[in-house]
Amino acid sequence: MDQSAILTLLLPIYGITTMAGLLNINRSNLKKENVLKLVIFLTIAIIVNVFVLINFDTDVYRKCYIFLIQIPLFFGFRIISEFRGIKLLFTLLTTITLASLPVNFVVICRILANNNAQFMMMGFILSFIIMIFLVFKLLRTSYIYMLKWGETKMFWKFSIIPILYYIYGYLGSGYNFVQYNSFDNYFVQMIPNLVVFVSYILIIDIFKNVQEKQLLKNQQDLMLTQLDGTTKQLEQIRMLEKQSAIYRHDLRHHMNYLNACISENKLKEATDYISQTFDAMDNIKLEQYSTNEPMNLILSSYVSKAREQGIAIEISVTAMDFERYHITDLCSLLANALENAIKSCAEVERDDERHIYLRMYNKNHKLCIHIANCYAIEPTLELGIPISHKDGHGIGVKSMIHVIEKYEGIYGFSAKDGLFTFQVSM
Repeated sequence: MDQSAILTLLLPIYGITTMAGLLNINRSNLKKENVLKLVIFLTIAIIVNVFVLINFDTDVYRKCYIFLIQIPLFFGFRIISEFRGIKLLFTLLTTITLASLPVNFVVICRILANNNAQFMMMGFILSFIIMIFLVFKLLRTSYIYMLKWGETKMFWKFSIIPILYYIYGYLGSGYNFVQYNSFDNYFVQMIPNLVVFVSYILIIDIFKNVQEKQLLKNQQDLMLTQLDGTTKQLEQIRMLEKQSAIYRHDLRHHMNYLNACISENKLKEATDYISQTFDAMDNIKLEQYSTNEPMNLILSSYVSKAREQGIAIEISVTAMDFERYHITDLCSLLANALENAIKSCAEVERDDERHIYLRMYNKNHKLCIHIANCYAIEPTLELGIPISHKDGHGIGVKSMIHVIEKYEGIYGFSAKDGLFTFQVSM
């Protein structure tokens, strides 16, 4: 077997390791049935590869490399990865693109060692270790962040770079890694590799910066909502003080009227008057949804927004233990969830069908939140998470999940029979 074939067979080891890292594959999130499917699939793929190697020459194997190695890699990881479609394809293309660096390193070692196979193997092992270190230490965290929060349509655009590079590499070398025997024009061939690699780093860095700015804007919007809620409560308090002053001023008149009713034995009139007075006092009562003041401000603000749009909203907060949470995180979670619920309800045509239910309670030392609302347009769920293809939308859900994962909580979204439900325990 020639040196090119050896390197071609070793590359899948690098590819599997890199893809597993970029897709965040680990034992904790693997299901037994998926592992069994993967083992069966890999067994079949290995048998096919061995059959082709035995019965055909190396050139045929290299030409069929995309069908024997790369496409099986895609479907193999599709079995065990939470990511699908273009995100998985983009990761495969990224792995192929990144593999160009260790390949070029091995080719350089081979030229320097005058085609020595052992030296080439040592070069592969060294380049493998270096690239895995770079991928897992420098690229992996930001890449997983991009996969998790990036819009699907964005990856179609990003894929243009590795697809063009793939075509360039395949037409240029055809996976024949021993065609270079000297450095003549070799470094010129490496320039596209370096350009593409730098492009990847810039893409991921730019995405992270844009996403962080969007989340910051989301937090600023939340602060404005809190300010709006505070302002409304201050207005309610001022109105309450004015009404209290009026009732204190009128208290003497109320007592005189009741005294007259009792003196004339008009007990029914006195009872009705007392009931009317109590009703009037209840109408000016400041609504309290939670003993936690910041959350009460958020809830008050969104209750006002819902009622302004003709949406019935019911809130029950029995949770008392909030000490282990940053109040800004809880407010962000509630604000985003209620904002989405109000937008969804506002699209329902009939006023009597617009409703939102919110429950917050403690169970097994965890905070549980349950929000249900009606909808007119069926939400789209991807990997169990509602997504939106509109520009500027979907950031709220990402912010909610970020808060939940911060406290190692679990969450769930569902849509059935016109009712959208969001549940969280953390």
